[in-house]
Amino acid sequence: MNRLTSTLVALALIVCAASASAQSAQDRAATDALKQNVRQHGETIEGDAAAEEAAQAAADTAAAAADAAQTAADAAAQGGRTLYSYVTGGVRYYTNKLPPADATDVRRIPMPVPVPPKSRWQVLFSNDEESWSVDTETLKRTGQTANAWTRIFYTKPQELGKSKGVMSVRGQSDYNCSGRETRLTYVILYGAKGEVLETKSFPYLGPETVIPDTIGEVVYDQICAMQ
Repeated sequence: MNRLTSTLVALALIVCAASASAQSAQDRAATDALKQNVRQHGETIEGDAAAEEAAQAAADTAAAAADAAQTAADAAAQGGRTLYSYVTGGVRYYTNKLPPADATDVRRIPMPVPVPPKSRWQVLFSNDEESWSVDTETLKRTGQTANAWTRIFYTKPQELGKSKGVMSVRGQSDYNCSGRETRLTYVILYGAKGEVLETKSFPYLGPETVIPDTIGEVVYDQICAMQ
């Protein structure tokens, strides 16, 4: 090989090496760009996943709070019990059960005893032997006249009319609130188990004067005072 040929071969080798080097630099740049893109994409995915987890945690917390509020409402509706309030897992709970061992900020809330509904029977007189009451739902008042059902409970069995062992009586009467008179129209006698012993109606019974200083007068005055 002459000198010219050798020179041309050397130049060709240098060009190839330079081309290969340039290609390698391009490949490395492309690879670096791909890695950077993958890292950024991965960070985006991880960021989205973290946001989804945070949103789910918030939803779970809200649901737990709603359940706790409903539990508190149910417990309050039952009344007469002790309500416990505590925090666990970042959520406050209300329950009638004892708090778990890992609960914090435990509070004991006594619940009030519910007030029973008002009875239709209003007590008018009571002593050691008997108790009188009036049915406020059926009491009717027309001017100076009242019509009412009264109920008597006895502490010991009574013998009334033809019946023995009478423990309670219900009677319907008219009350002349201006003339201080009453007229019994119907009566029912009951035994110890609530069984009916006797019933009587008095369609032709006349009025009776209210006797002063008697249980009858106490009942009469209170019924005539009702509107």
